[in-house]
Amino acid sequence: MRYQLPIVIAVAAVCAACGGGDGGFTPDPVPQPDTIRTVTGTIGHHSTGPRLSNLDSNGRLIAEPGLIESTLPAGAPRVPVEVLDLNGAVMGTTLTDTRGSYSVDVNFGQAAATQVVVRIQAVLNLPFGTRVRVLPNASATEPYIHQTPPSGNPDDRTMRVDLSIDLDEGAAAYRMLNVLYPGFVEAAQGILVGDIPDVDLYWEPGNGPTSSFDGSRSDLGRITVAGGITGDPTSNTDCWDESVVARLLGEYLLHYFFLVSAPDGDGNDAR
Repeated sequence: MRYQLPIVIAVAAVCAACGGGDGGFTPDPVPQPDTIRTVTGTIGHHSTGPRLSNLDSNGRLIAEPGLIESTLPAGAPRVPVEVLDLNGAVMGTTLTDTRGSYSVDVNFGQAAATQVVVRIQAVLNLPFGTRVRVLPNASATEPYIHQTPPSGNPDDRTMRVDLSIDLDEGAAAYRMLNVLYPGFVEAAQGILVGDIPDVDLYWEPGNGPTSSFDGSRSDLGRITVAGGITGDPTSNTDCWDESVVARLLGEYLLHYFFLVSAPDGDGNDAR
């Protein structure tokens, strides 16, 4: 019996090392593959457009050949971002912030060593739930979509993938969203109550010289923005005219929230 206490102590030490009295041995966890990557970047557009100068007899701006820098930021605010694998499967989604930046964590499973494709849509998701889609025309069912080529260094835990929309690739779609975003936010803080109808904005190069607002549907405001006449550099290209886009937003607000029409003038009136 003189050896009983040391034996008990030794047994207790072994049990403690085995994880206590639950009868199971708990080994150290097996390291898992590092398959999480953060994909981050900025979605932007070339903030240039037709040079605008002079006024016609109706006080409308006339476009001239050449380009002029926009004063607006080049980021695409609150547009949806999808991160795809090389087979086209969606790995993660998010929205850009108000400056056009985004960040999303994605899991590559057992195949971390690969690149990604980042895809965006010309859809402004406003904080209060309203969406503004930019589509080529009223017959289109999908907004403008742009994506990167396969990008990113798979050895980096943070993969930076930027996307900038060129002038001839539809940059004007995001330029107009840049104009509409602050206008909607300001209006929502002051005058808008209840449901705020979505907006479909129709624009494509060469769709004509006339811009207009259509409020015939109670659940959807429809705005057409002039993309000019193909081959005529002096025709209206209102997608680059901040005052026209702002006026069209004003017509939308007047129609749905004050039940009145805009004052004399039309969507092309830059005054």
